[in-house]
Order: sequence, then C-alpha cells, then structure tokens
Amino acid sequence: MPNYFFTDANGSRRGPYDEQQLQTLATQGVISSNTPLETEGGHKGIAGQIPGLKFGAPPSRSPVPNSTYTAYSPETTQIIRSASQIGQAASTSVFSWLTDFAFRDIRLHVVNLYTCRVFYVLCWVVSVIGGLQMTYYLFKLTSDVSIPFVGNFAILFGLPLVWLCVAFSIFVARLYCEFWIILYDWMVETTKAARIYIEEKSRR
Repeated sequence: MPNYFFTDANGSRRGPYDEQQLQTLATQGVISSNTPLETEGGHKGIAGQIPGLKFGAPPSRSPVPNSTYTAYSPETTQIIRSASQIGQAASTSVFSWLTDFAFRDIRLHVVNLYTCRVFYVLCWVVSVIGGLQMTYYLFKLTSDVSIPFVGNFAILFGLPLVWLCVAFSIFVARLYCEFWIILYDWMVETTKAARIYIEEKSRR
C-alpha cells in the first residue's frame, strides 16, 4: 500500500499518509477530490483517483484579521465600552447643564429671574447662528482651496474649533446668569434678614 504526500494551503508538504489516514483527512475536509497527491515512488495524481475515498465538507475558516481590523480581548473591550459610556454620560450631563437653565420649568434659587432666562436663550440663539455662519464660511473657504490636503486639514481642525467656541460662549453666558442669580438671592435674603431684625427691634 503506497504512502501519499500533498501540499496544504500554506504551501507546506505534508505526509506520508496511508489510505486510512487519507480517508480521515478527506472526511474532515482537509483534502478534496482535486487535491494533488504524490506517492513515495514519485507518481502524481489527485485524491479523487483513489478508489473508495469519501470526502467531507471543508472546515469553516475564521476571518483573517487585516490591517483595518483588530481583535481585542474581553477585558480591553469592556474598558473601551466603559470609557465610551462615561464619555457619553459626561457629554449628556454637560448638554443638560447648558439647556435646563433656559428650557426647563425649574425654580432657580430664591427667585425665578425670567430676564436672565431670556438673556440666556438669546445667547443660545446668537451662538448657534454664529456657529452655523462660521461653518458655512469654513466650507466655502476650503472649497476654493486648490490643494485638497489643506482643505481637509482646515475642516478637520477648524470645524471642531468653531463649535467648541459656540459651546464656550454658551458656558460663559450660563455662568454670567448664575452669578446674577446668586447675587440677587443674596440681596433678597439679606433684605429679609434686615427686615426681620428691624421688626424684632421695634417690638422691644
């Protein structure tokens, strides 16, 4: 009974195998009927020429990672997921802090200063309109640039900078309004305390 050699998908020469071992490989799908074989005596052929050899389905292969795909460990995946959730929660909290002052029906400290709310809403509107205008001019400016790299660079760094300035201006407006509310609260509380003190002194 001859022994056989064959070359696998990686180009490695494998063998020698007898017919029983070849049957095991054929059943597992390692070799197919078109797999070239060579005997120890130098005779060449294909596996389908061996009588009685039955072939199974080839084994499924996992996708080969390439330069655009990286497999992470479960621990790394969990860290990435947690960081993403923390970042999303932080951005949501910041946006909520910037909007609830103007757009939610909440009681602000001792008094509810509607003038501050109107001012804050106007700051929101002016800042967003200014951001949209700057975005339009930025895209218009980069479209006139003949060098694609320079245009992409300007968009990549200019656009986030524009909207960062918008968020910062709204943030400053919020702090400005909070300052006046706290100052007004202090004035109201001080006036109340002074009035109570005067009334108690007058009763004595």
